[in-house]
Amino acid sequence: MFRLSTTKLKVFIALMIILLVLRYFNSIDLQQYSYTGQLTNDARHNITGYQSRDVLKPVDILRKIPEYMEITKLDNLQAVAYAKNSNIEIRNNKVQYHIGDTIEIYVELRDSRNEAITKGGNVLRIWMTEESLHASAGGHVIDFNNGLYLAIVKALWVGSPKITVAIGCTKKHIGIYLNFLEKHGTFFNVIGIFEKEDHPGNAETQCASIPNSKFFERNVCDFTAENYNMSFYCEKPVGYECRDWTKFRHHADTPPLDEDTAVFFRTNLYPKIQDVTVKIEEDALSRRKVSSPVKSCSDFQAAKTWNRSVPVGYMYDNKWISLQCSIDFPRTTQAYTKCLTKIPLIFIGDSTTRIFFVNVMNFLSLKLDTPEVKNMNEKSWQRPVRASSPDGEISVEWMPHEHPFASSGFRRNLRSVSARLSEIGSNRDVIILIHWYLHPARYLSPELYRLHVKNAVEAIKSLLQRSPNAKILVKGPHSHTYPHSLVPYDFVAKFMEQVIYEEFKDIHNSVYYVDYWDMTLGNQNVNAHPTDSVNSIMINNFMSFVCHN
Repeated sequence: MFRLSTTKLKVFIALMIILLVLRYFNSIDLQQYSYTGQLTNDARHNITGYQSRDVLKPVDILRKIPEYMEITKLDNLQAVAYAKNSNIEIRNNKVQYHIGDTIEIYVELRDSRNEAITKGGNVLRIWMTEESLHASAGGHVIDFNNGLYLAIVKALWVGSPKITVAIGCTKKHIGIYLNFLEKHGTFFNVIGIFEKEDHPGNAETQCASIPNSKFFERNVCDFTAENYNMSFYCEKPVGYECRDWTKFRHHADTPPLDEDTAVFFRTNLYPKIQDVTVKIEEDALSRRKVSSPVKSCSDFQAAKTWNRSVPVGYMYDNKWISLQCSIDFPRTTQAYTKCLTKIPLIFIGDSTTRIFFVNVMNFLSLKLDTPEVKNMNEKSWQRPVRASSPDGEISVEWMPHEHPFASSGFRRNLRSVSARLSEIGSNRDVIILIHWYLHPARYLSPELYRLHVKNAVEAIKSLLQRSPNAKILVKGPHSHTYPHSLVPYDFVAKFMEQVIYEEFKDIHNSVYYVDYWDMTLGNQNVNAHPTDSVNSIMINNFMSFVCHN
């Protein structure tokens, strides 16, 4: 009878354990797959050297800006990527997958004439859902810059999930959007309101982020200095001085586009290419779903939050399973009270962070102590507010960021991130969450957006020098598919992520990056404001980084 020696048996067992561990972490492929099917005759599929990774390198979408800027007209629409004619095919197709496997899908974009797209630049999205399990996950897409894409999701739970691939925004849409910003300095109508005592009523003029906006027909008021050295201009009304500017508002939700362009934008956002259902079984370790790492998020290094895992987490049974670290910080009033006692929590941003403020205020039964604000209704939300506990031990505040800001309010209500941070003294314990997304997306080119981020980074560096215990988090973009939005948000989210990553690079080890894209992509969030339950999950997620259980 054939027998293994004790030594060889031990070696054999050790090798098997190593293989299982490697499989568990998806560090190697235990099978080699060849791509077969209807797309095989396309020479563009001869892609070598590709290897899927568990950590994504930052996507350099800004290098494509010159290519996008060449698209100046709404012409040749038959050559635009058309979801109904495009194809998908699973690259590593199996009868069933196992927990931890990577599912890779080739995507071939075609136009309305059913001809292959031969250049990159379109932005795609992929996500996975299983409604019966209340489970969802976002994926990521690699652009090979030849009309082909590789869409990737992870097998995270046992079941039969549906995988969906869609076009987030077309290259044509991105090009027209960027050129409109270049010429007009705004993608929406933002209005400056001027008032003076010797004039009945008031005057209203267009505002923009550049001084030579195509909307301006007369002299211009330069409010850049007042906007904390970030560009902001309004046309000067006849009979008024620049000092007469008192208020601002936005005019409707539709940018001043011609009707053909507006219709094209509305009909080319988020069209689904195709769904495919796969079967996922337990792995060799008998796991029914991928669990969070053992390490607590409160012990997770800030620098590691900038290295985007794939994905950062997923929803299962309506609960967020982080794949970065273990969220062991409970959402209880006791835990939140303990964390925030004598440590102010400050939100700076737009209405999405205002909703965070209201959530925490209500959760901890705090009371507004901003005299001019009686309640958090829509008429008062665009001004700084503060809430605190009866004993003053807990305080939470929210303030809107600087212009451009698509809302209505008084001239003095908006302040920059740097202005607020400069008020924080030395040796202070404080938690600060910062966010720029939906408002800058409507008004700022990538170059101007970078100036806003730079301005904040310098203030953050200064704050960390005088108050090294300050905990600072940056909230990244979230996915939403509001059907009447005309901004190519999937592109905007990518360029903003890149700008934030680059500008914060020197202080990655001191600032947390909170990534909510996968969460909102997977659960198919529609509106600019996620649901209350999702907001609560988001809040507890970022609190888990800065609070100890």
